[in-house]
Amino acid sequence: MNNKNVSLRIIFGVIIFLFSLVFGYFTSSYLGKNSIVDYWGALVIFAGLYVLIGVMVSQVFSISLGFLFSADILILNVLLKNFGDMANIVKVGILGLTLVVLYIVSWTKFSDKKQVTN
Repeated sequence: MNNKNVSLRIIFGVIIFLFSLVFGYFTSSYLGKNSIVDYWGALVIFAGLYVLIGVMVSQVFSISLGFLFSADILILNVLLKNFGDMANIVKVGILGLTLVVLYIVSWTKFSDKKQVTN
């Protein structure tokens, strides 16, 4: 893979990251101001959708990372700002559980297949 190809993938991943982050915040703000859905609830919904999209398109590494990084930012923001009354250990537990689930999914889905030699 040449440097131009790697650079394009990185740029594309950053564009996906920034667009999905801005889209999540803008739409959540719009829905919250119009009393359609709670602002924090909409951010949680977007974070969940971004995690699902990131896992579904995991074959395309730059797109997957763009969505997963956006989901990380949204989850951290919701946990910091909205759930301030929760104990820090509970917040760490939620993030840890999320990471464990993602690692288990990636381990089972992308584990190396055993090669049979004759």
